[in-house]
Amino acid sequence: MGKVKITSNPYTQEIHYQEWNGTQEKWMDITVASHANSKLIGEELKNVFFPFKVKRIVDVIIKEYKLEDAVDIVFEGTTDEYVELINLCSSEEYKNQVNVIKGDIYLENARDILPNIRELYRDRIYPLVNNSVSDMKKIERDLEKFTDASNDIIPVCVLGTYSSGKSTFINSLIGAEILPSAERPTTAKIYKVIQSEQCDKASVKFIYDEETVTINFIDDDFIVNGENNSLVEDIKKSLKEREKLSLYEGLKISLELINEFEREVEKHHIHDLIEIRVPFKPGMWTESKNKFVIFDTPGSNSDTNRDHLEVLKKAMEGLTNGIPVFVTKYDQLDTTDNMNLYEEINKIKELDTRFTMIIVNKADTSSLPKEGFSERDKKELLAQAVPKKMFSNGIFFVSSIMGLGSKNDGDFTDEHSAEIFEDNKTKYSDSSSRFYKTLYRYNIMPEQLKVKADQQALECRNAIFANSGLFSVEDEIQTFANKYAAYNKCEQSKLFLGKIINYTAEEINNAKARKEESKKQRIESLKEDKKILISKIDAKEEEKNEFFIAQYPLEMEKYVVEQTQQYSEEEVKAWNETLTKKYATKMGYEKEVQDVKDAVGAIAEDVKQNVTNLVNKASFASLKKIGQDLVDDIKEMADEVDDWNQTRIKVDRDAGEKLLLEIEKDFNQRFAFSKSSIENKSKDYWEKATKEIKRELAALISGSSELTEEKRKELAEIVMTYVDIDFKTNTEEMFDKARFQRKFNLFGETGKLYLGKVTKTYNTGMRDELKQAYSNIKANHECSFVDWLEVLINRVEDKIVDFSPELHAQSQKIEEETLIIKGLIEDQNKLNSYSNEIKTMMSWKE
Repeated sequence: MGKVKITSNPYTQEIHYQEWNGTQEKWMDITVASHANSKLIGEELKNVFFPFKVKRIVDVIIKEYKLEDAVDIVFEGTTDEYVELINLCSSEEYKNQVNVIKGDIYLENARDILPNIRELYRDRIYPLVNNSVSDMKKIERDLEKFTDASNDIIPVCVLGTYSSGKSTFINSLIGAEILPSAERPTTAKIYKVIQSEQCDKASVKFIYDEETVTINFIDDDFIVNGENNSLVEDIKKSLKEREKLSLYEGLKISLELINEFEREVEKHHIHDLIEIRVPFKPGMWTESKNKFVIFDTPGSNSDTNRDHLEVLKKAMEGLTNGIPVFVTKYDQLDTTDNMNLYEEINKIKELDTRFTMIIVNKADTSSLPKEGFSERDKKELLAQAVPKKMFSNGIFFVSSIMGLGSKNDGDFTDEHSAEIFEDNKTKYSDSSSRFYKTLYRYNIMPEQLKVKADQQALECRNAIFANSGLFSVEDEIQTFANKYAAYNKCEQSKLFLGKIINYTAEEINNAKARKEESKKQRIESLKEDKKILISKIDAKEEEKNEFFIAQYPLEMEKYVVEQTQQYSEEEVKAWNETLTKKYATKMGYEKEVQDVKDAVGAIAEDVKQNVTNLVNKASFASLKKIGQDLVDDIKEMADEVDDWNQTRIKVDRDAGEKLLLEIEKDFNQRFAFSKSSIENKSKDYWEKATKEIKRELAALISGSSELTEEKRKELAEIVMTYVDIDFKTNTEEMFDKARFQRKFNLFGETGKLYLGKVTKTYNTGMRDELKQAYSNIKANHECSFVDWLEVLINRVEDKIVDFSPELHAQSQKIEEETLIIKGLIEDQNKLNSYSNEIKTMMSWKE
């Protein structure tokens, strides 16, 4: 039997494959060296998003590794990915061909941990950023990116070629005709379309010669804010000429005038980005908790505007976590220009091309086979230039005009579009029509995703919306927002925090350099004998600092392991049995067991009695009575068994719920006790270290020939009576407290708790959280020790120096820099702790 392991990490965008070696009894990597001809080692199946390639991966594994029996596929990854694999392999096509086995390790779904990251950033990280970075301009761009990465905003970046109907497609997503469209290209501008939260408000904002102009629309009125210029005057005039003006009409007029203005003047006055805020009309997105922002980029193959590609690249570089949507036509799928565009997009690291959607617009005017694509048709289509390079999420066939008409009820301002909708709406709404159209059927997607998507389109109540293909597009973008975008958001959050930590390290190094310079200047002002003494004291500080910091983990780490209390599965099982007995008694479980036994006994007794009666008085009526009594008895017994079974399930479930509550309470108590013990042990270590340092420093001073007897006694007294170390303890609770909250993962279908999984969850959680707690204690106590020693040394050296106003100022600077360094190191320790928490959330778990 063949056996292959798939390890998928959607955070790092990697899929790793291994084959089981039965002879050596271990997993072996599938590499070019070991499997030169395997399709699994190609980029197509390695750096991809697993759900989009799951069928292809399974087919390759079956072809290359299936022997006589079914092939075993061991999967390690997220639960969402595992579900996709199970759904595919449960189909009739893969019956008796694949056995899916869940691996020993897994990753959390990004959509489950992203809310925790947002909370961590909002409550803890952001307040530290202002303290840690003196020049906020250095991180302004990164801060904006992280804000974007951590919120619910989903950028939808629409790309495409001239004449593909890109503007009409975006208008169909919005549900209104607002973006200008024409037979020749519009200006090289990026339209940023933001979904307004208020249905009666819209706006257009742009920069004209460095001045911001905003046109606000409220119901049927408008207000223009900004400096007057010829363009603004034209917009005001055109808007005032209309008696009743809807939000959408006002936006359309304004944008058309902006577009015409740029085309007619020689000098460009308007900035590349035009921001539009507009309420979207009913569709999939209006019911979403996510907020969508659409970026409309200029057509890539326009010959009349050489700036288009540069403007496109500029807009893309400012995005994170966006989904690329490429709009083209059926006869443009094999154009070279599209290939060039893809190469440019692929260079932009902020955009994840694993999720690219290809939109074949104006599909209703294309020559599509009425019966749908054959497998050969699909293969030929996917071999064309654009799909060959871009295909991942799917190819979607759409009529933007019909989709837009389904939202605005055919009320178009453009007469040509209105005529097309009116002429075709029956074809998209009447299933009995000879020319009935269902464009979504042509979509080419990963098979297990397409089955689900087609079923949802079939169930959509708005037939024109579904059959235009627009429903499936919006539904897929919604799925991306809910499931897939979160992976990139989490990764961006981790990268941002890493940059803040690096900036903080720079600040610390700069402060240390300033402090060392001040110390150097102070020493240079001293006489030779005092220079020697201060050098000895500084050397002692460095020696003891290095020694105790290096010795700390040698003494502490073994103790941490000793404090990590674990449960055996037998102990958890005994605990569960006790609770089960308690709940069984409470719910009368034993009585129901007895009722079942009594029912079985009653059947036997009735059968015995009826047989005796039949022997004594044989008749058809007696025989019939035996049969009826038996049926009645069996029915009664079945009812008793059902009651017993339901009670048993409830007993198991309630006992399991109670066990989880008790075990979590026990976890918190044990964790708090162990953490406190580790903290006390750490304090004891550093307190002993400070006493030793005091003794050695006092001895160094007492034996000094550079000082008078009186001065030696004074300094030794200062050292020995110096304050005890003040430990700065991080009192914040550990961030991830959801250890046992996902209870559906711990219960079987019958309501019984997976005790082995509970035990493993407890033990792994205790080990990991104590490890993190120890790391925090180590960092905080080490910081407290370094600070304590630096202040002590500074006090001693101050007393050695013969003070002048200049030296006094230098000492104050040293003291100030010491405090700055102390604060920055504390912030850095916290940031490192938060960074570790995010990494832990995104790391492999057992």
